[in-house]
Amino acid sequence: MGQDIIGLIILLLALVSYALNKIPMVLTAMLSMLAMYLLGILEFAEAFSGFSNNVTMMVLGMGLIGVALSQNGVMDIVSNKLNKMFSGDSKLGEKQFLLIAGGIIGLASTILNPTLMVMLFLEIVDGMAAREGSPISRKNCYMPMVTASTAGCCFTSISSTTVILASGFLAESSAGRQFGFFEPMIIGLPYFLMYFLYYGTFGYRMEQKLFNFTENAPTIVPASAEEKAAVPKWKFTATLVIFVIAIGFMIFSGLQLGAIAVTTAAVMAICGCLDIRKAISKVKWETVIMVACALGFAKGVDKSGAGLLIANATANLFGDLASVPIVTCIIALLVANLVSQVMNNSSAAAIVVPIMILMAEHTGVPIAPVALAAGVGCNLVSATPVCAPMYTLASSVGYRFRDYFLVGGVMNLLGIAVSAVSLYVCYFLF
Repeated sequence: MGQDIIGLIILLLALVSYALNKIPMVLTAMLSMLAMYLLGILEFAEAFSGFSNNVTMMVLGMGLIGVALSQNGVMDIVSNKLNKMFSGDSKLGEKQFLLIAGGIIGLASTILNPTLMVMLFLEIVDGMAAREGSPISRKNCYMPMVTASTAGCCFTSISSTTVILASGFLAESSAGRQFGFFEPMIIGLPYFLMYFLYYGTFGYRMEQKLFNFTENAPTIVPASAEEKAAVPKWKFTATLVIFVIAIGFMIFSGLQLGAIAVTTAAVMAICGCLDIRKAISKVKWETVIMVACALGFAKGVDKSGAGLLIANATANLFGDLASVPIVTCIIALLVANLVSQVMNNSSAAAIVVPIMILMAEHTGVPIAPVALAAGVGCNLVSATPVCAPMYTLASSVGYRFRDYFLVGGVMNLLGIAVSAVSLYVCYFLF
């Protein structure tokens, strides 16, 4: 039996385990990663490479930073503004919060790392939900905010790794050009607008109906008013200054974000802004481990050839229809979306985009829209807890696989539909 088939079997078993929800999702991720190692697909170092991955280190580092921001009152800068809007006699409710917060996260994710933005807003939501009489619930807010972040990182040709990869592959193809700076917005903007339509209408009602579980308690408990009043002003100022400097490094330095996040937490501890022993006890370790294991598992899906097998099978399914330009774009969207549901987005783009470009060249359809559909399509994922690190982070509230599959899955399908229409209008209609 070939490694691609073994990898595919492990993948299917993992999906079944996620769907049945009989064991914790973190255990499924761990067992799937170990299966890739024990069955010879990955070397030991490859299987456990997720524990030293940039994303995992950023999750850990930002978890520690989040403790400092919360305990020293920095998070209150944003949360107090939002609390004034969503408390007292305000007529604004949870649905309006999703739209306002989603807009902030989506726009910020065009220039800042989306995982970073999600982590910051999860802490803000935790604080707001903990307030007496608050209309905000964590389980109704976590997933929509993650979705907004994925839309924001599809606005420019440099806003996500998948788009950068697709642009590079396009330049190496017979098209001989890269994407224009705002060209990805052809897909990103309609998807972002669909977020507001979906969660402003029936998407929010679906959440209220389906999210009938008891949400997990937040790991970081917001400090009381008395505790915050006792925090010296220098701690607030120092924490804010260190954090702003760290954001500057994340935007302009080119260093790995995980290294910056962990270094920032260490600097805060050295400066007395963070009690590292207490902070470590408050880190969402289940999420950290799940992200690390999911990344190792994704590497196995990639290396085994299971991802390539899925991509080729889906493309072949459409046969001669692939000679119709918009159909080829839809195929690219579907294949990219399917593969990205179960493996790292960047790895999915590295597999899917070249295949779709070859298909376009073979059938004679325009290459740029197909490459864009494949590259950006890797970001339009929301139907599984492992489709992106941000969705894995959101699982800490207690989401089940079916919650992702139903609520996230509908948004997923709507995203593909509006993307296909936008591609047709922008590239082929006129």
